[in-house]
Amino acid sequence: MYGVLAASLFTTGSIFFMIAPLVDYLNMTYGIEQTRDPPAPEKETAQLEWLYIQQMMRTQRANTILYFVGGACFVAGSILFYPSMRTEATHGAWLYLTGCFIVFLGAMLAAFTAAELRKTSSHAAYARSWWTLWWWSDEDVQIFSCSLYMVGNAIFAAGSICFFPKITFLGGVVIEDERLSEYAAAVLFIVGSPIFFVGACTDLLALLREGTDKQTEASALVQPHLQKSRV
Repeated sequence: MYGVLAASLFTTGSIFFMIAPLVDYLNMTYGIEQTRDPPAPEKETAQLEWLYIQQMMRTQRANTILYFVGGACFVAGSILFYPSMRTEATHGAWLYLTGCFIVFLGAMLAAFTAAELRKTSSHAAYARSWWTLWWWSDEDVQIFSCSLYMVGNAIFAAGSICFFPKITFLGGVVIEDERLSEYAAAVLFIVGSPIFFVGACTDLLALLREGTDKQTEASALVQPHLQKSRV
């Protein structure tokens, strides 16, 4: 019973992890901001800026593809950890290890992209509340969260390795024995999960503060017109 519940929770979480980058990819590819035409050729500075942003967007799209592929590996690996598929757990561990490697590369690429964007970006002023993370720019937030993802993936990778069986050779025949340490694997996955959770919460707070900032700007624009209408 508990084995089925654990595998179901892992599979569900992996599905969400796979869907999220797909949504990001669609938004970056077909969003309104991405349909803008390039500036006129005579505006050289604006054109260079537009090309720079487009290159960064291509890099971020590549990053979402890595996350999606890694998530797909997690989903397939989670399914193979169901008790009814116990004999296939080694393949599940390989899939999980592959997913960890791919997502680690994606997080590292995202961190490098954010570091590059930070060179030319300006630090927006946010309301000084703990949840707005006002002391960090958007790029700082991404670097921090991606660092957590990389640490979490390294821990998950170690946990995946612990699911591999002990290999013995008997008369020239390869025999798979019991797992290296399922207890250690479970502990490592439990440790890695909150690290991932903190990284996701950090990204969520960055998105929420962006929405709050835009609402404040809209209110500032509308307020003078309301006062005039009352007069």
